Amino acid sequence: MTKKWFARIVPLITAATMMVAGVAQAQAAPDSIYQVLTDARPNSGGVILLSPSNLLDNPAVPRLGNVAPSTPGELQVRARNGRILAKHPIPKGQDAGNFQIQTYQGKRVYTWWQGSSKPGHGSGTYFIADKNFHVLRNFQTPRGTSGDLHEFRILPDGRAAVSSYVTTSAEIGGVRIPVIDSRFYIMNIATGHADFSWSALAHVPVSANTTPLPIPGEGLDYFHINSVFPDGHGNYLISSRNTSALYLIDGRTGKVRWVIGGNRSTVKVDPAASFANQHDAQFTGDGAIRLFDNHAAVPGVGGPSAILTIRPDWRSGTVKLVSRWEHPQHLTAWAMGNAQRLSDGSIFGGWGTTGHITQFDARGRLVCDAKLSGTLTTYRSFWYPQGV
Repeated sequence: MTKKWFARIVPLITAATMMVAGVAQAQAAPDSIYQVLTDARPNSGGVILLSPSNLLDNPAVPRLGNVAPSTPGELQVRARNGRILAKHPIPKGQDAGNFQIQTYQGKRVYTWWQGSSKPGHGSGTYFIADKNFHVLRNFQTPRGTSGDLHEFRILPDGRAAVSSYVTTSAEIGGVRIPVIDSRFYIMNIATGHADFSWSALAHVPVSANTTPLPIPGEGLDYFHINSVFPDGHGNYLISSRNTSALYLIDGRTGKVRWVIGGNRSTVKVDPAASFANQHDAQFTGDGAIRLFDNHAAVPGVGGPSAILTIRPDWRSGTVKLVSRWEHPQHLTAWAMGNAQRLSDGSIFGGWGTTGHITQFDARGRLVCDAKLSGTLTTYRSFWYPQGV
C-alpha cells in the first residue's frame, strides 16, 4: 500500500512544486498589491486583515521543499479599497499567518502565528498584541512540539485552540515509516499550559488517508489538521485536509464521536454535499456546518472550489447540501482558504492559492472580489467593521 501511495502522489506533488516555481520565476518579484476587481458595496467600510506570503514559501502550502527564497513578510490592515491602514513587518527568515482580530480579556486585539516555514505547516509562536502591535502575550505549544499556523482560535472561555505537527512514525502494512502526527491543544494563554491535547495517530488510522502527501525529511502527512472549532458543549469540530473528513472530538476523552466524509464516514453524505481537501470547518449555530471546500489537492486536478454549507441529520444518518457557492470564474484553490460569516449573513474569505479574496451576500451573490498580485497568497483573510 505504501509503495502505491508514494508512486501515485510524488509525481503530482513534484509537478505542483515545479509548476508554481515556474510561475514565480517568470514574474518579477511581486509587491503586496491588493487589487479590487469588483465591489458592489464600496461604502461599507471596515478593515481587511491579511498576511501575504509568496506561494512558494507560504507554510500553509504543501510542497516538496522550499524552492524559492523567503520573501519579506508583513501583517497588513487594509481598507476595503485596498489602502494600507497599518502594517507590521515580520523579521527576516520568519513567516506569519492567520492574522485576525479576536477578543482577549474583554478587549479587541490582533492575533497571529509567527515562525519558520515548513513544507505545508509551520513551527513557531502565537502572538496577541494591541493596536500598535505591542505584544501583550505570546505562547507556544508544549515542549517537544511545534506551534503551527493553521489554527489559533481564542475560545469563549478565554483559552486558545491551536494546531501542531509532530514528526514520528507509524506501521503501515507491516513496515514502519516516518509520518507527521496532527495534533491540537487547548491552551491556557496565561500559564502556557495545555489543558487538553489530541493526537490524530492515537484516534485515526493512517489508512484513513485519501491524499498521501510525503514531506521530505519529515514523513507522510497523512492527516493535515487545518481548523478547530468548539461545538458549545465541550467538544471540538476539526477538519483534516488529507483524509477529506470532518471529525467531532470529545473534549473530555479525545474519542472521535462522528466522522463526516473521507473513507470512514459514520454518516451517508449526499453526493451534492461531498467535499475534499477542505479547510475552516465551523458550526453555523443552527445545526449546519460551513466550510471552504477546496475540492483539489494539487494544481490542475479537481475543483472547482466552493463555500459549502451542509446539514447533518443524525436521526437518519445522512448529510444534505444546504448551499454551494462557487466563484463566478470557477476558481480552484488547491490549498488554503476560509469562509468567515459576517453579521448580515454574508461570507468573507480568501481563496487560498488563487490569491482571490471575496465577499458573497447572504444569497450567495458575489459582491466583492479582490486579488493579491503575482504569486502572493494569504492563508486566511478576514473583514471586521472596525479595527482594534
